[in-house]
Amino acid sequence: PYNDEWEEMGKMQGSDGDETSFSSFSLDMTYFEHKGRHYLIWAEIIGDSSLFMAEINPAEPNKLISKPILLTKPEYDWEKVVYRVNEGASVLKHGDKIFVFFSASGTGSEYCMGVLYAEENSNLMDKSSWTKVSFPVLQTSDLEGESGPGHNSFTVDDNGNTVILYHSRPASHLEGKCGTYWEESLYDPCRHARIKRVYFTKDGTPIIRMKDSEWVNPELSEIKCKIISEG
Repeated sequence: PYNDEWEEMGKMQGSDGDETSFSSFSLDMTYFEHKGRHYLIWAEIIGDSSLFMAEINPAEPNKLISKPILLTKPEYDWEKVVYRVNEGASVLKHGDKIFVFFSASGTGSEYCMGVLYAEENSNLMDKSSWTKVSFPVLQTSDLEGESGPGHNSFTVDDNGNTVILYHSRPASHLEGKCGTYWEESLYDPCRHARIKRVYFTKDGTPIIRMKDSEWVNPELSEIKCKIISEG
């Protein structure tokens, strides 16, 4: 990709007969493949900023081949602070589930992340296959020295551990002390890229809110106790 020629394919298009997709402000598109089918998720403002999903053919990746589904829209209070927003989808496949993390609300200290999930063998283009968690899975109160986490992606480190990359603001932003502080957060560039380890529960659910101080040293992950019975 660094040396070969690139071809500009033009604006994204809806499937035949779809005159709605990409007709208004849209951004934050992400792609993923699952069981031989290829999907796009993007944010589009149709009323509110919501997330839509559709299928594509990789041979013609700038045109949908299915009618999109509305994956998620702002419903809960934590998704409607300052702005009514769902955006920035990122996909994580783990165990027998597919997780879609997304960002919600304005981009100041209120910015936070939510998640939906579906069983890996379900019909991903059926809205009923997806379960939306009703609370934010990462927000300012979950962090130390940071505020407004959002717009994430996933990768693995050199040891194969899953890590999350996201942006957030320094805690000083809450007090208006960030060097570029602007009351309207959309115009305030005081946010930085961060990275942290992702942990998983016994049933495979990813945990992204764990603070550094809560991590267990692997050397201390096993304990022994001696029980003495009296009598």
